[in-house]
Amino acid sequence: MVVAKKPKAIAKLNEALSKTFDRYALYLNYNEAKTNVILGEKTELTGGKEESSLIRGVKVKVNPESFLQVNDEIRDKIYDEVERTIDVKAGSVVVDAYAGVGLLGASFAKKGARVYNLEIVPEATLDGKRLAEENGLKNEVSNICCDSGERLPSLIEKLKGDLTLCASHEMSLRHEYFLKIEDGSKTFELKKYDEKRRSVKIGSSVCFADLESGKQVLCEVTSLTVAPSFDDLFEKVDIESCGFSGVDNAAAAIMMEEFYTKAEQAKYGVVAIGVKVVKPTITVVLDPPRKGCAESVLNAVKSADSLVYISCNPATLARDLKILDDTFRPERITPYDMFPNTRHVEVVVSMSRVGVK
Repeated sequence: MVVAKKPKAIAKLNEALSKTFDRYALYLNYNEAKTNVILGEKTELTGGKEESSLIRGVKVKVNPESFLQVNDEIRDKIYDEVERTIDVKAGSVVVDAYAGVGLLGASFAKKGARVYNLEIVPEATLDGKRLAEENGLKNEVSNICCDSGERLPSLIEKLKGDLTLCASHEMSLRHEYFLKIEDGSKTFELKKYDEKRRSVKIGSSVCFADLESGKQVLCEVTSLTVAPSFDDLFEKVDIESCGFSGVDNAAAAIMMEEFYTKAEQAKYGVVAIGVKVVKPTITVVLDPPRKGCAESVLNAVKSADSLVYISCNPATLARDLKILDDTFRPERITPYDMFPNTRHVEVVVSMSRVGVK
């Protein structure tokens, strides 16, 4: 991207780039202000075309005003370290408090986590929403344009109190069926296989709510068994595990017509969603700018289950770790040479709660 008061020799630059690279995009940002602010308000594509990249298995298109680490090798090493630290499974909620375009969050979502990306730059948030949609993760990822210092405290409080926010999908159940899911005696939930259910994936999470009491339970999807009708489905799954007792397969299939008619079954097919109860866990990833984290952010993360801090400034990192030391202790500190031959260093701090081994 070129930042200039007035465009000069852009045609020659485009010509040179086209001869050198098969793929490129040249953006021009107009900045006539006499300040220390680098970017002006207007940016336009003047050559080449917007390109997609595949990074860590995630398809990414990046706005030139969005933040993305440019040292691919070191970025991947940092993300590898973060992924080693966070044990992602169904029920895992990952909040990236300084998300950028949401690349790290997308990699966790692909492993089954429910992800919340918080980002203050509107262009980056829009890129994050597009990234989630293009990678089939719109049920798993929420991109929120906000100041983390203002939004994170209320978000964590809501996550602690509402399991629907911890899940990729939600379903309501009659009281008797909810109790069987909760105690583990019902390990299959039966649904028509419409567009909504086709988005359910093995390894993703579902919040079941009791229609009578409003009580909630979080489950991991362990299997998906699809059939043209319940008559066919009950040849593949154990009907007692579906919540039936004292009836045979034929009677169970007739009972399911109360919920889904023969016509609906023929139109959509049916599915047995295998589930098991899991406990939700909240992990916060902090990757702030050089000024470090707002104190409101640090106080909010104290109620999370685990924490990873990525820092580009050891001085503010030391300050922030001191604020956190009554709740989280560093388990492993790993430095990375993000910008070789400079004094700058990137640091990943893996942390665990005080008193928890």
